[in-house]
Amino acid sequence: MLTEIIRSCGHALIAEAAILSIGRNYAEDVRVVAKSHGMSLGTYTAKMVRHFDRAATASTRRALTEAIRQTDQPVLVGLRFIIDRAMAEDDEGELESSPAPRRDLACQAAWH
Repeated sequence: MLTEIIRSCGHALIAEAAILSIGRNYAEDVRVVAKSHGMSLGTYTAKMVRHFDRAATASTRRALTEAIRQTDQPVLVGLRFIIDRAMAEDDEGELESSPAPRRDLACQAAWH
């Protein structure tokens, strides 16, 4: 399921739609953080998903797997897990800067 989250939510347009579907208030909270980094909601979300894919430890990946187990909406629950961690790391100054996100055509193709 992690692969599906990375594949789908690693694309800015899909990531933005997914965050909006979690809820308006949550999306606004994420939008404020994204704006503080000079990014749109979708770009920030996709970048944080890809960052998680590159940087998450095995124990963090296990925690994500446990969080999405037996949920009705595992992609959205997993996305929220990833973004909540990213925002917490950002608050603590632990989130590293990384290069600008690249457009992932494989992800885009998976949704067409």
